[in-house]
Amino acid sequence: MPDEPTLRHDPVPGTLVKVELFEDRAAVTRRVPVSAEGRHQFTLGPLTPLLRQQAISFPGGSSSMVVEEIEVVRRRSDLSDDAVRAVEDLQRRLTEATEGREVQADVVTRAHEAHQRALRATQAAQAATVRALQEQDGPEAWVRSVEGLSTRLREAIQAVGTAESELAARVAAEAALTEELERAREGEPAVDSFLEISVLAQAAGDLHVRYVVPCALWRPAHRARLRSAGEDP
Repeated sequence: MPDEPTLRHDPVPGTLVKVELFEDRAAVTRRVPVSAEGRHQFTLGPLTPLLRQQAISFPGGSSSMVVEEIEVVRRRSDLSDDAVRAVEDLQRRLTEATEGREVQADVVTRAHEAHQRALRATQAAQAATVRALQEQDGPEAWVRSVEGLSTRLREAIQAVGTAESELAARVAAEAALTEELERAREGEPAVDSFLEISVLAQAAGDLHVRYVVPCALWRPAHRARLRSAGEDP
């Protein structure tokens, strides 16, 4: 049998075998496979932060397993799993918002360029109006042309306003997401317990670990309904 222990540095969750429900607590049993004979050290978790060493036992499992040492270790993390997922979702939404804001900024730029072209065309037509009316027999065609240019100028001005309003909304949304992401990254500290186990295995097999989760409240619930005579159940 080898003297050097096999180390598992990464926590293993273990396979859930059984959950026993009581009025004010629950008992959870997990199975951890041991692949070969020898001394093994591994970390089981994450488990409830209320884990107590006195409430840990090793029922069933393989008879070839001898638990030599156990220790409950509590680790503090800045973000819980739910908080990490929330941060990732906010990062994705912020990336999308930034891309949308950049696209809208290009729309604003193009709207301003279109406005400048329409303004120059209108100003040029207005400057040439007196001469055009003098040289042309009927002014109607020229007037319609100038009116058309003026209409396009008004539409260009409206397009600039609409594009700038949309850009302002996207900038505000991006700023709000940035603030929300900063708050989410701060998060609330989470504490998890891990069980470090040293076991001596005479042969490969399974180790069963049972621990108690306090404050896991459970209450039976029943529903009763009166049934009239002749009514189907």
